[in-house]
Amino acid sequence: MGGAAVLSLEHVSHRFGAVAAVCDVSLAVAPGERRVILGANGAGKTTLFNVILGDLRPSSGKIRFFGRNLSRLSTERRIRLGMRRTYQTSLVFNGLTVRECLFLALRGLGPRRFAAARRAAACPEMAEADRIAESVGLATVLHTLAGELSHGECRQLEIGMASVGQPHLLLLDEPAAGLSPVERRWLLDALRALPRSVALLMIEHDVDLALAIADRVTFLHNGELIADGTPAEIASDARVHDIYMGKHAH
Repeated sequence: MGGAAVLSLEHVSHRFGAVAAVCDVSLAVAPGERRVILGANGAGKTTLFNVILGDLRPSSGKIRFFGRNLSRLSTERRIRLGMRRTYQTSLVFNGLTVRECLFLALRGLGPRRFAAARRAAACPEMAEADRIAESVGLATVLHTLAGELSHGECRQLEIGMASVGQPHLLLLDEPAAGLSPVERRWLLDALRALPRSVALLMIEHDVDLALAIADRVTFLHNGELIADGTPAEIASDARVHDIYMGKHAH
């Protein structure tokens, strides 16, 4: 796949009727890059994620993954090419254990994804599920039902499920939302520990967390990209500061 951008957006827009939720956004995510998208509520961040993953089609513009135009590809196909995503609201299988959730995430990527698991404990996917649980700090709750996990543990499980199968791009939608200070420190350590073979695109409201993890920061306002730069550049951008602190004069 060479040195091509993992993800590139070329003048991407998305409209809901007369409302432009995303307006002419262009950006590129380099291999191994950690990029955070900041913006107030309603800035278009989650809509942009939905367009990237194929949950929504862009009204205009192109999305490329390692140079490949994704316009005609389904969400499932994009996942198979190496995209993964978490959502604002936890999406785990409450009636399954942590181990079973990770196993199903792994099984869903393979050619036998629709086959019933026989002697599941002996499957390579189950051993990998155990390894992933360890990597996201869930080894001690491996046999706990997902519905019985704390909010922070659910977030850990989501990240584990999203990181299966060695993805090229991991999209995290507000992973720190609702986490305690201790859980936020775990999240920061976990994100820093991600291999650089995985590019990270993350929506986050916690500015301190965002600036601590990001190589680059993109700032959206009313669907438009108004600033893009290093954490230091964004932190010193007066317009970004005014908008984020609610002082922008409309």
